[in-house]
Amino acid sequence: MAAERHFRAFARRAVNLPAIVATEPDGPKPARLVDLGLGGACVEVRTPLRVGLSVTVEVTAPNLWDPLIVPAKVAWIRTTGPGASLVGLAFDHAGKAALPALVELLAAYRYE
Repeated sequence: MAAERHFRAFARRAVNLPAIVATEPDGPKPARLVDLGLGGACVEVRTPLRVGLSVTVEVTAPNLWDPLIVPAKVAWIRTTGPGASLVGLAFDHAGKAALPALVELLAAYRYE
């Protein structure tokens, strides 16, 4: 598929990692990271979120010394069942602090 017709600027890689999604004022909630790319991720959550909400995603992966913490905005939500949703997140790389760890994590999943 041509890049100009695809809705994502960066490809995603399927993963299955525990994560934490934190919002203000609700605090951290458990989640599962479903896919991951340089521009964003999809997480499965049981906590209601809304499009446009600012969140922080924390992922602990076996190949990283410290948890990967990335600020993001909720881009879309799809309900998958009672109390469960898939949530698309667009990463905010303004600070660029998490980018090297994100690249390292993607490399561990043979990101191309």
